[in-house]
Amino acid sequence: MQTVLIHPGKCVGCRHCEVACVLEHSRHYEIISYALGEKDSQPRLKVQTGVDFIPFPNRCRHCRPAPCEQACPSGAIYRNEDTGAILLDPKRCISCWMCVMLCPFCSMMIKKQEARSGKESAFKCDACADRLREFQPPACVLACKTGALEFGYTDDLLASGQQAAAVDRTLIAQGMEAETLPENLRFFRAVQKSLAELGPMPASRDFLETHS
Repeated sequence: MQTVLIHPGKCVGCRHCEVACVLEHSRHYEIISYALGEKDSQPRLKVQTGVDFIPFPNRCRHCRPAPCEQACPSGAIYRNEDTGAILLDPKRCISCWMCVMLCPFCSMMIKKQEARSGKESAFKCDACADRLREFQPPACVLACKTGALEFGYTDDLLASGQQAAAVDRTLIAQGMEAETLPENLRFFRAVQKSLAELGPMPASRDFLETHS
């Protein structure tokens, strides 16, 4: 199954992924026409801040099994067996918010679907299903320039992560430096570290020591 792996340590909070998601699901496809026209879309993932304002891209993990799918009483949430993505049919949503409460990653959102009736429904990442059918990466992955979002087959991503960890451990055992972040990301982390040292932010210092 294809999926998106999140690397929190590489996120700089630029929100390019959010913009790409909006345009992918909009009739406009260009940021200027979207900004000047009807706002017919909203991001299906969010760049959020963790402890001490450290940014990370939060999107649906399309869990297997998925708590939201299991809890939905109306069957509005279902899995596309071709792509493996968890999808949501807003017409079947009864606004009970069970999925919002049970999502372990807080990636379920609420969206006002009908301006006249004011009906709200649950709202989530659809994994860019049309792109997946063509074996193309989701829009958010293409927009991310720092590698915080990585697309691939689950087994390949796990193997790549294990290999990278093994290389780091080998380098450290030989008294060498482990693989480091690109220069621009190291500079960004240095700025964050300086800000963390201005106040009592131990969580930031611990995180930055690990991801610098």
